[in-house]
Amino acid sequence: MITTAPPLLTRWGVSIHADLVYRTLTLQGSRSGGELTRSLELSARTVSAALDELHGLGIVALVADAKLAQGRVWRGHPPESAVRTLREQQHRLATARRELHRQLSVLDLVEITPAELREARPITTVDAARRRLGELMAAERHEHLAMNPEQAFTGATTKAAIPTAREVLLRGVATMTLGVPAAVEDESELHAVELDDYGLQYREQASQPIKLMIMDRTTAFLPLEPDSNFSRGVWEISSAQAVSRLVAFFLGRWHSAVEPLPRAAAPMPLSSRERAIITLLARGETDGSVATTLGLSVRTIAYTVRELMERNGVTTRFQLGLALGAEVLRAGDTSMPSDTTIRRSRP
Repeated sequence: MITTAPPLLTRWGVSIHADLVYRTLTLQGSRSGGELTRSLELSARTVSAALDELHGLGIVALVADAKLAQGRVWRGHPPESAVRTLREQQHRLATARRELHRQLSVLDLVEITPAELREARPITTVDAARRRLGELMAAERHEHLAMNPEQAFTGATTKAAIPTAREVLLRGVATMTLGVPAAVEDESELHAVELDDYGLQYREQASQPIKLMIMDRTTAFLPLEPDSNFSRGVWEISSAQAVSRLVAFFLGRWHSAVEPLPRAAAPMPLSSRERAIITLLARGETDGSVATTLGLSVRTIAYTVRELMERNGVTTRFQLGLALGAEVLRAGDTSMPSDTTIRRSRP
């Protein structure tokens, strides 16, 4: 705790609420989030956002092993140290803005001038970026544009994003997403189908040069660091000219992109008996000879084939052979199972 008032931090881009929280911590000593909420008469959400901002700037820290009923305890760094940190960050920020301009120029994202990026705001933590994105998407009323260079998303990541995306679509917000062909390990397909049903417009190109989101043509998100997507923070860009140029860039790529072909549904795994039947039929044997070989009735062979046709959405045995050929080969064994296997699978 200090006795002289620290300088206003807003001159270095710190928000008013974050400046107020920092002053309280330095003048009154360590406090929990709950104590700050009560003493400053601010909402818990506002205090939490201010602490996140200050922590991201590196001018407050958690008190080790200290926790009250009102939450974790925070302390402010000395003003001299905080000002030095903020000055260094201002220098890095200016350098980063120049790098952002260079990055956009190399990508031919139309001509965005350094002046148009002067107000670009860095959001340096993933949690803060996610929270800010949630706020902007909750306020969207007209249009959401997204460009995703990732080839694969985990099921957990996609599932977490679905509720917000669904709400946006249900409000009638036109949503256009540019992506790339999915990798084998992509787990987003099932969730994406749900969004398609709500009206998501999706197109693909072989690659996307950058991750980008544009909300209502007023605010854009770009990666804080090249090639990091949003995993290391984002730039929030609100310059009308810069956002307008980014919209034009997005739409230019959108018009040259194509809708992806429907993914073929993976065939259901075959049982040992089903695989044996298909393998023998593929060799040209009749239902009768297959039944004799496997010790089954001809009726069982016919029923099994009919069930497989219905399961795979085909109407002829030839189509079934095409659909299941890859499955039989994937199994790595086109020979008939052993007698023991057949007996175990017999009804």
